[in-house]
Amino acid sequence: MLDRGLDLAHLDATSDAETAAFNAHYAASHGAPLPAYDFWMSMDPGQVKRHRLQARWTADEEGRSLPLHGTIAFLHLYAIYAYADGIRYEVSHAQSLGSTRAAVLETLALAFMHSGPRGMHAASDGARDLLDRWPVDSGADILAAFPPGWNCDVSVLANGFDYTTPTWTAAELSTLTDWYRRHLGEVPAYVDFLRRSRPGILKAWWARLEGAMRGALPIQMLPFLMIHFNVARAVGPGIREGVLLGRSFGLTESQIFEAIGWGALYGGPAAVSVAAQATEGLLDASRIEAGRQA
Repeated sequence: MLDRGLDLAHLDATSDAETAAFNAHYAASHGAPLPAYDFWMSMDPGQVKRHRLQARWTADEEGRSLPLHGTIAFLHLYAIYAYADGIRYEVSHAQSLGSTRAAVLETLALAFMHSGPRGMHAASDGARDLLDRWPVDSGADILAAFPPGWNCDVSVLANGFDYTTPTWTAAELSTLTDWYRRHLGEVPAYVDFLRRSRPGILKAWWARLEGAMRGALPIQMLPFLMIHFNVARAVGPGIREGVLLGRSFGLTESQIFEAIGWGALYGGPAAVSVAAQATEGLLDASRIEAGRQA
């Protein structure tokens, strides 16, 4: 029950030694503790302990031993929320866990699709100096920091769409709907809605997605991020799409539940209810529980 220097077996008592160890851990891995942690460590350290208890029990053994995907997920979320301190915190952490600069930039590019300029302003304020000082990536094996079986093959996103025109040819629409049916088993409502009302938005969205993910991040990070931030926002259709895509791209059910759990740090139990409703019939939590008990 020792977590980042804190004894989580005793939630209402925190020694000076625990506080010192906690601060030293974050200085080494994140650059410094978040201001939120500083606040509660001075006011009521038990609140930090309870927060860390939830975090500790969100990931399974794999997630705790290979935490980079969770760190990338929070970098993505903090950029969407325009949380400059959080962005800096997670960029530092990602670097300490073996991320490449290119993977961090891909994460921010994916976040830009949902954050608008405000989020990227926060990214610039929070981490531009860290990124400027980050050495150029030199063939680092980033996959070693991710779960077994993950891969950086993003060719699945390359559908050959013509991005010089906002219109869709019949062949392109057939390719698009076939892609969704193949990877999701269904076509999300926004596809037909945008095709009829603003087809250029749908094309631009795909241009941005294909341009954001260029192979620095594992392709499995795309559905993991979709699940995580949509649970944080309690958006059912986004959660469902992320889970369906995650199954197609090879996320295990435990990894899907981990993404849901990390999202619950922001969305709370009600957001998990939204996830349960959106994914009814798709997931079986009992199999995860049986695996733990085996």
